[in-house]
Amino acid sequence: ADFSTSGQSGFGLAPFCSLVKHWQLLGKNEPTAQLVEVIANSNIGEHSIASLKGDWHIVPAPATDAEADVDAIGLSVKENYFRLEFGGAPQQEPPVEVGHTVTFIGQALRISRMLSGCIRIYSRESGEDVQLEIQRLLSTPVQMEGSKRSGWERRGTESSAASPPQTSMMP
Repeated sequence: ADFSTSGQSGFGLAPFCSLVKHWQLLGKNEPTAQLVEVIANSNIGEHSIASLKGDWHIVPAPATDAEADVDAIGLSVKENYFRLEFGGAPQQEPPVEVGHTVTFIGQALRISRMLSGCIRIYSRESGEDVQLEIQRLLSTPVQMEGSKRSGWERRGTESSAASPPQTSMMP
């Protein structure tokens, strides 16, 4: 599956869902590896959080055919995610392993080349900025699929010559 649509959690591939944003933290405190993804659900009109938690360590990079003649062995990052949550609820999924080589460009940019060959680019953000962005996205409605909305949700937004939309008011 394509990471740009599925995310690392895979929830972006669920019906009516799509990956909106993805963050990663490789830190020192347990759990040392954390991924947070915001997933849009156009069936219910809301964003949800998918998160993976685990650990990471440095390992020798697997040699490619092009590197077979090189004496030096590179290093890569190996992430092991053993806990998956969606909407705050634990999910029963097998552990996820991710491997990649890393290049830092200054203090604010990290480029990860995945073993699959795809490239992910991460920019450094403060924890506070990430939390604010997550809260902003969670409070932003997702445009719903028109045909999937219930009659109650469509009431007043779709007109018909036979029956005009009805409204109600609270005194």
